[in-house]
Amino acid sequence: MSIKHLVSSKDLSKDDYDEILRRFNKFIQDGIPSDLCNGKVVATLFFQPSTRTMNLFQASIIKMGGGWIGATDKNILSMGKGETLEETIREYSCFADLIALRHEDDDSAERSAPYSYVPLINCGSGSREHALAGPWVICSMAYYLKRPLNNLKIGIYGTPEINRVTKAMVPIFGLYGMDIVIDDLGHFPLPKEVEVAALKNGAKGIRYDKLDNFIGNVDVL
Repeated sequence: MSIKHLVSSKDLSKDDYDEILRRFNKFIQDGIPSDLCNGKVVATLFFQPSTRTMNLFQASIIKMGGGWIGATDKNILSMGKGETLEETIREYSCFADLIALRHEDDDSAERSAPYSYVPLINCGSGSREHALAGPWVICSMAYYLKRPLNNLKIGIYGTPEINRVTKAMVPIFGLYGMDIVIDDLGHFPLPKEVEVAALKNGAKGIRYDKLDNFIGNVDVL
């Protein structure tokens, strides 16, 4: 059976996201078993700063009965004496059941995944994408809205052109037929390929406006 990595949020289908939401809702309702990940190990390799994402993996695996290994400094690994990222990923995949990777190179997750014997999750690759943001954001929206996600109106304020989370989540909004309006401060529009992916997935529309004009008319900002 082939290993399924999460290099891009677009690697998952609508059915995959629906299943993630189903399991998320079940965990919210019933709780997460403390022995769910007995004997499992997560490797957190975060070569760029991270508070929420890195600690999310580390705390979660502990609470579910497993453990974690990892590094935040290349110089404490053999990378400090010349080992490549790909070689490091191969080694860690011999020790762990899942790898969570953040790295400064734009293509780091794409390069690394083929070398891993276990699933690899892209938690931020250079300026491109934070792939975990897709499932993360839709689960958060479902939790707070307490309603189906189809046909929501989404407002985005900030710098989507350079924001890895936005670039990951907007195509997934398309899967749920969402209507998207953006205040990009006049300078930071979504990359064209992200807009195209969202519209191809079924987004009702993507338009730009000032925050004051739409803040009262969106379901989520």
